[in-house]
Amino acid sequence: MTACTWLVLKVPLPPGEWTAIVAPLGCNCFALKSASGAALEVGSSPDDPAQQDTLPANAQEVLLAPFTPPAAGTWKATRFAAGDTILYAMSPGGDTAILRLVL
Repeated sequence: MTACTWLVLKVPLPPGEWTAIVAPLGCNCFALKSASGAALEVGSSPDDPAQQDTLPANAQEVLLAPFTPPAAGTWKATRFAAGDTILYAMSPGGDTAILRLVL
């Protein structure tokens, strides 16, 4: 049996500023929560309110993507490549985002 490989990171969120959450390496599963348990703002664009949402206090955002076949017909092993912006996060009062990635 192969063991899962996890990576846990802490990303500072300056008060009232959108912060890009970037995959440090290729991963297929991503989770985000506030270190303090406070609500966070999350979105796919920091400039478009229509693409933003509130992650309630004590909640966790999880994005899981199955392996997908790209156009070339070979299987892609990861959904998020190293360097991809997964989402943007903001804490009105400042906080630390806890990220969990499954490699």
